[in-house]
Amino acid sequence: MLKICLNCGDEFNAKRSKRIYCGTNCSNKSPARRQKITDSLMGGKRHTQKHTKEAKNKMSIAKKGKHISPETEFKKGIKNPYEEKRIEALARGEKHYKYVGDKVGYHGVHSWVKKILGKPSLCEDCGATVSKRFMWHNISGEYLRNKEDWRRLCAKCHANLHKNWEGKK
Repeated sequence: MLKICLNCGDEFNAKRSKRIYCGTNCSNKSPARRQKITDSLMGGKRHTQKHTKEAKNKMSIAKKGKHISPETEFKKGIKNPYEEKRIEALARGEKHYKYVGDKVGYHGVHSWVKKILGKPSLCEDCGATVSKRFMWHNISGEYLRNKEDWRRLCAKCHANLHKNWEGKK
């Protein structure tokens, strides 16, 4: 579609019907484009007149005592309902709303054991204190939240124990 450039007056082949300039050079040189660039450099369109001190004082007096939103303003002595929800979310252990007890999965029980019993640093089988990895081993295989159901083992003893364990190869 042949069109005439609004800036330079040359004919050009427009690929889109809304195109009014032959190229980016003419588009940038157009008065409308130059005004947009100037406005963006100046931080948008600026007010030419500033308020006088008298006008500022009148506006200040008119706003005094008014609140934007009475629902969100501070009210002395009244508890914030959102604060109670935040405190409930911070609850730990059995008081937490997502606590599931013994129905927790493998990783959940292991993180509980690490939190309660700490990081193991001694093997209860061979007595090693220097190993690349120490881990907690579940004695019963039921993964319950019971402190007596867990043993500290080094990686070697833990692997040997699982090799000899029934059902595991």
